[in-house]
Amino acid sequence: MSWISRTSPDVPSQMQSPKVVFGNDHLSGAVAWLTYVDLPRAFIGFGGKDRAAVLEQSWEHRQKELKDPFYATWQTSTATWTPLALLNGTAVESGCRVLTSPVQLGAFDRPVGATSCTQRPEQPLRPGARQEEPQVGGPTLIDLRGGFLCGKQDVKRSTAALLSARFPWITPSGRLINGTCGYPGAGLSVVDGGYVEGTGSMTAVDLREQLDRVIACHNQRAKGGPAVAGCKAAGGAVAARPVEMVLVQIDNGYNSVATAPAPGRPRELLVPLQGKAAAVNTTDANVRQRAFEAFGCANYLPFANVRGPGTQAPLGWVLSKSAQQDLDDQLKRLKNKEAGNRLTFSGQRADTAAACRSHGQVVDTR
Repeated sequence: MSWISRTSPDVPSQMQSPKVVFGNDHLSGAVAWLTYVDLPRAFIGFGGKDRAAVLEQSWEHRQKELKDPFYATWQTSTATWTPLALLNGTAVESGCRVLTSPVQLGAFDRPVGATSCTQRPEQPLRPGARQEEPQVGGPTLIDLRGGFLCGKQDVKRSTAALLSARFPWITPSGRLINGTCGYPGAGLSVVDGGYVEGTGSMTAVDLREQLDRVIACHNQRAKGGPAVAGCKAAGGAVAARPVEMVLVQIDNGYNSVATAPAPGRPRELLVPLQGKAAAVNTTDANVRQRAFEAFGCANYLPFANVRGPGTQAPLGWVLSKSAQQDLDDQLKRLKNKEAGNRLTFSGQRADTAAACRSHGQVVDTR
């Protein structure tokens, strides 16, 4: 969100460095507010802002653009290309995903409520749901704007960012309630999207499914072939070149290069607990594999830090200089053979395609 809010993106010399925005300690103020305000408030009860508001204000102090409206970012005419931000949270009451995004991908979330996205797809619409609302889209997904905001109502960019990053204990859960529009009585609490899965792969696959038909129609026009059934008329527009969907996944954690030993037979008394914990721990791997299958081997480009000796970066709250240096060194070591040992998008795709072929994967070279 900070990168999207950068000033003068077309003038590199005027862009704020991430180290300038996040070089200060934003965590101490939130922890102090937790200790001296929010904790006593839990026993005594009094009004006022919480530590989440303190953290948002700390971000805004370093980058004033984070005070700007979130949804309006994509509703104003600008010559600058701005990527879509799809920010994932988790509903405490149901474990469903809560999406803060300028595009709506939700499906079974009508009428919106704490557990609405758990509705079975074959069931009829619940009382109060609008009949014209389509029941297609991303499963177990609740849309913030579609369920809780009225018309042109908006939230700050800092609020949207923190709604997807409500870390346990450090920040409280965010509370969403329905006001003068939408479905009466709707309300839910939102925490970090990593409670469901920490990669964002599920939402990426949801977006791909929404765009699949549109891109297929566009590519058919670009090839000059016959019209595809179900495609809307182009209105005279000419498709200059085909479009291909690629997923670039950048992790803020570390990949382990160690080989896990073969597990022995578990003790029967501990099987239920061990099986439950193992199922939870494989969620991220599961959704990564689904993203890999959805986009294809050559179009799935993951980036992650590699564990090694020395200081490793923590969860992203406060980075020491030695940890930052390690991240910078790893970035400098990323090179592509196909791009003259420079890191480029085309070079990374070429290297990935070559690796896919070496592993027997079918690569589409169109």
